[in-house]
Amino acid sequence: ENKGYPKSLVVIEVIILAAYAVLCGYLYYMQTLKLPEYRFESDLPYHIEMALDGWGYSVTAIVYRLLSFLPGSGYLIAVFLSACTVGAICVTQKTVAKYVPNVWLCFLIALASGFVMPFFIKAVQYSRYLGYQSGTIWHNSTYIVMKLFAAMTLMVYFSLAKRYAEKLTVKDWIVFAGLLVLTTATKTSFVLVFAPAAFLLLALDLYMKVPLRKVLLVALTVLPTMLV
Repeated sequence: ENKGYPKSLVVIEVIILAAYAVLCGYLYYMQTLKLPEYRFESDLPYHIEMALDGWGYSVTAIVYRLLSFLPGSGYLIAVFLSACTVGAICVTQKTVAKYVPNVWLCFLIALASGFVMPFFIKAVQYSRYLGYQSGTIWHNSTYIVMKLFAAMTLMVYFSLAKRYAEKLTVKDWIVFAGLLVLTTATKTSFVLVFAPAAFLLLALDLYMKVPLRKVLLVALTVLPTMLV
């Protein structure tokens, strides 16, 4: 409260996020069941099947495989995805707080970012799974997990961008490069969007007279993702 964060907001946040986590957990668990008529259409059952078959293109496959050895794996996978969903909101709120001074508004912005739902255009694609048009893909579990890591990556990047011209430590480099690898290993399309955007920002920094050596050091954080 001394930092301008009212206790009333903390209580409201806990209630809302807890309710949201339960609802998401229900949604994700129903998706694991692969019900007829696609009432909860998702690619989650297929990702789980691929993981159990011993292959998959995402680190989520490792998580699914490990959880499959435990009783109630469907529930555990749902809890894992629900935690990632709520975690992304929390990280987003922390990032937004650096730019928006009003704590209530920060929470609303972060919460809204987690409630972006797809709309369906039958004329574009008759299948609801392929026909969803949205930046938030609720039916794709790799995207759900990637969003949490991506939010963490951006939070670190924004912090790094403010000070790397003066000070860039080995720890900063390793943490940022590690997050890039983890996020890309979760969903490889992330780096295809992030790298060009980062390139433009670094080019702007170079134009603003940031030393070339520092710009190159930050740019090199993308290289480990090439292993992915």
